[in-house]
Amino acid sequence: NMMGTNPLIGISVLKSKNQFTSMQKAYDAELIQLSEKIAKQKKIVLKKGVYLGTPGPSYETPAEINAFRKLGADTVGMSTLFEVIAARFLNMRVLTLNIIANAAADHHKGVMQHEEVLAAIKKAQSKIISLLDGVLRGITKIA
Repeated sequence: NMMGTNPLIGISVLKSKNQFTSMQKAYDAELIQLSEKIAKQKKIVLKKGVYLGTPGPSYETPAEINAFRKLGADTVGMSTLFEVIAARFLNMRVLTLNIIANAAADHHKGVMQHEEVLAAIKKAQSKIISLLDGVLRGITKIA
């Protein structure tokens, strides 16, 4: 969490038992296993990694990417993070699937453009829908 804040500020004190939400093992192992199984069946490549959340709204500089790599990040984004923290606070099972839609700033040629991200998402759309459909169907069997 490099957002500079946390969605639980002010709320976690209302939690009577343990106001400090653990983010270790934030993602549900059974749901990860299910998504990997579905992806394999559908011949969709999934990779596990460390997601680093930043507030944006801007693309990172090569220097920021270098620093984030040193912190152990594999991907950087401006979403997902607060939702995961809030879900864990509520003791929900969590699975996130993030699409890598643009190259890191130090690997990108030219100026980064939002149109590139939209094009990458559109290109991946059918695979995303297929994977999510399979995962949602599988969740009903393990829930």
